[in-house]
Amino acid sequence: MAGVRFKAMGNPRCRQSDRYRRAVCAGAALLLAIDLIVVSARRIHQSGDFDVSMEFGRRFLAGTHLYRGGLHFPYLPAAAMFFSMFSAIPKPLAFLLFYSIAVAGLWLTLRMLAAMVCGAAADLRDRTWLIATLTLLLAAHYIIRDLDDGGPNLILLALATAGMYYAWAGCEVGAGGCLGAAAALKTTAAIFIPFLLWKRRWRLAAWTTAAAGLWMALPMVRMGVPNWWLHQREWAASAAGFAAGANAAAARYYGAGNTSNQALRPAVVYLLARAGLVPTRAAIAGALAAALLLAAFCLFTAPPYGPRLEGRWLREASGLLIMSVLLSPVTWIQHLVLAIPALYLIVADYVACREFGIFSRAALSLYVIFALVLNRGLLGKARYDNLLGWHVQTWCMILLLGVLLAHRNGEAATDHSSPCALRRPVCD
Repeated sequence: MAGVRFKAMGNPRCRQSDRYRRAVCAGAALLLAIDLIVVSARRIHQSGDFDVSMEFGRRFLAGTHLYRGGLHFPYLPAAAMFFSMFSAIPKPLAFLLFYSIAVAGLWLTLRMLAAMVCGAAADLRDRTWLIATLTLLLAAHYIIRDLDDGGPNLILLALATAGMYYAWAGCEVGAGGCLGAAAALKTTAAIFIPFLLWKRRWRLAAWTTAAAGLWMALPMVRMGVPNWWLHQREWAASAAGFAAGANAAAARYYGAGNTSNQALRPAVVYLLARAGLVPTRAAIAGALAAALLLAAFCLFTAPPYGPRLEGRWLREASGLLIMSVLLSPVTWIQHLVLAIPALYLIVADYVACREFGIFSRAALSLYVIFALVLNRGLLGKARYDNLLGWHVQTWCMILLLGVLLAHRNGEAATDHSSPCALRRPVCD
């Protein structure tokens, strides 16, 4: 250890890197402190999704019916069990704890991505902090929005990334446990199960399915089997009706008056209805657009992996996270933090000076303009809401997905023989 420190002190490049890291950490800490103060002040006067989650957890502890008042489709009883750990303490302290866990989850996500992307790439090992900084900048709008509610989607992202990391490292039990926990917390993460079957990773799919079933069944220890089963059936019926557009909540979220839902199907329905198309035909067109996107993704990812997961795993799994928000019935701005792994890979390609075609450069330019520059602070609430009505975030996700899957020429193969894990290099 002394030798490592001596080497770092005697290397000007390492000293410069250390100064850069300290500056980034100090700047991030300052921004987080300011954001926490602003959010805390706003929470004094108005509630948000965090308060809904705490009420859900409170009902779980109190043994009352979870879905009274229209909480059917977002949450499984397993999510109520998770939220109950925070609802048992005073709400300001619970929010601070939840917020801190979300920030820690974001940090761990970046560390795991660095291990998978930069561990086997010599040209990126000393640039992990630069890649992480640029990734956070490009995803800042989504991160800030999620932290306004305590960061639940950042926690979900950390679980999904942990599953991706364990699968990459060859630990299928750990991968299945993390991906199963993510699916129990939010069912859109269960998209990994059909994807793993599609990729012929039978054992990993089996572990993920078993873990998801175990996590989803765990609440019955407190709720009892009959009560738990009643809630599961009620949730399933509500979720199925919502996905099919067969209830009042679905009409409200899919309807022509909703500009906030950035999922693909509602975006197509809204834009076509705005153009004057009959609502029934608009709904069919929305379903067809989602089906075409899914078919294109399946065709692109059709080749199976070898005995070990190769470099394609991280790229395709990151694309799958974007698919989960595009195909979800409801996607708010805060849900788009799931695009962080895709952004990390794209930034790593850019930092490594890998070739970007005209399509990729144009797509990334549009993403920066609509996801970063044209924000509410610059445009004002009314103009920003009008821009959001064109579902620009939906198209930003499609652009990112296209760049991610098309830009494969510089993808480095993963070296499983040398464990890079989360180990910190001498000069990171």
